[in-house]
Amino acid sequence: MIQRIQSLYLLFAIILIAIVFLAIKPVFPQQIGYVGLVILAGITSAVSLFLFKQRRKQMKLICAAVIELCAAIVVFCIALYVQKDTISWSSCSVIVLSVVAILFNYLAWRAVRRDEMKVKSADRIR
Repeated sequence: MIQRIQSLYLLFAIILIAIVFLAIKPVFPQQIGYVGLVILAGITSAVSLFLFKQRRKQMKLICAAVIELCAAIVVFCIALYVQKDTISWSSCSVIVLSVVAILFNYLAWRAVRRDEMKVKSADRIR
C-alpha cells in the first residue's frame, strides 16, 4: 500500500491536515465549523488511503476531501475577516498548510486516475 506514490501523497496530506488541526486550537477555539471541516477532510483522506483496491471510490473520496478543505479555507477566511484584530502568522500558516494539503490530495487523485487509465488500457488489450 505505501509503495504506491498516491499512498505517499495521501499520507503527506493526512499529516498536513493533522498539523492544521493542531495549529488551529490556539487561533480559533470558538470555530466549530472550521474544526469540523478539517476533521472531516482528514477522515476522508485517511479512508481513501485504505481504499487502494477500489480506485473509483478512492478518486471520489479524494475529490470530497479537496472540496472539504476548500470549504474549510473559505470558512477560516470569513472568520478572519470578521475578527480583523486576530490575524497572525499562525493563521496564515494554517491557510498555507491547508493549500499544500489540497495540492497533495490533487497529486494523489492524478496518480489514482493514471492507474485507472492503465487498468482500462490493459483490459482493452485482452
